[in-house]
Amino acid sequence: ERDRFYAILGQLAAWLTRQGLNVLIAATANRRAYRDQARRLIPRFAEVYVACSLATCQARDPKGIYARAQAAAQDTVPGLGAAYELPLTPEATINTEALSPAAAAAAVLTQLPEDVVNGY
Repeated sequence: ERDRFYAILGQLAAWLTRQGLNVLIAATANRRAYRDQARRLIPRFAEVYVACSLATCQARDPKGIYARAQAAAQDTVPGLGAAYELPLTPEATINTEALSPAAAAAAVLTQLPEDVVNGY
């Protein structure tokens, strides 16, 4: 199910970029293959690795996904049972342990290639 979801997400983002839109995908995509497939489909693709500890992910989880997964011993949540494959060459890496959302966004913009930020 997850394989299909990320395949469709990448195809949708590629289609939207062909329409001239800038697309931001906020998704875990815990397998490197998901992100690599999107990179192949999208010409000006930029991967941003948002780094933080499992404890921070759990503290920031407004939907309670981590708590429910732990209570039910589910192994499909990245960081608990499902492995997260670290990116090999992300265009930007942001450690959000101590950054505010605004500071993290500013840091991303300083690290991304100019053609990605400016859309040309």
